[in-house]
Amino acid sequence: LALHDVYKFSTCSQQARAVVDDYLRRHNPFDIMIRPFLPSDLGGPFRAMLSNNHAVVSGSCALAYFMMEPFPDADLDVYARFGSVHRIGSWFINHGYSFVPRGYQLFSWPAFAAYTSTQDYPGEDSVYMSPSILDVFDFINADGKVAQIIAVTHGVVDAVLAFHSTVVMNIVSGTHGISFYPKANFVRHVNIGSYMTTSREIAARQKYIKRGWPL
Repeated sequence: LALHDVYKFSTCSQQARAVVDDYLRRHNPFDIMIRPFLPSDLGGPFRAMLSNNHAVVSGSCALAYFMMEPFPDADLDVYARFGSVHRIGSWFINHGYSFVPRGYQLFSWPAFAAYTSTQDYPGEDSVYMSPSILDVFDFINADGKVAQIIAVTHGVVDAVLAFHSTVVMNIVSGTHGISFYPKANFVRHVNIGSYMTTSREIAARQKYIKRGWPL
């Protein structure tokens, strides 16, 4: 069951609420979301890292949080302000991931610490043309799982609301999960595309059509 169905059942009676509370203790959506990427004992530290850095998970993994079922081909996308990126990357490195720079990222992760502000960082070479995203940093573990840190230019919500379509306009923080279009995403199971029509956005929408969210 998706998370909205679980909560709907919990409103039926006090007994149903007790059953749901027990079910969610054993099938926590946050733990389900991170299970492909991190061992279960890192759930608490990962929550704390998100909270301490005012970061959120979005993209396919945040959608998986509400569906309570991970997508096998998803990356773990963490959105954060530029000043938090180095701390978050170092957290992943300390927990089994390695930084894999893109072709234009001519620095090691320790050297990235020298960039103390967006003005210092040569982000104009990024493949991302969105004004809400400065750059993306890839980290890969021994199992080939990918965690991405997306450095935003303003707030994380600003970046999420600039996504290609409504199905991925969801965020998960260290304490809360928020869907900006819950009825469309999880009740009607439809997707509303943005005004963007580049090949990148079109391909992203096609991915979610195949996953069951028609435009």
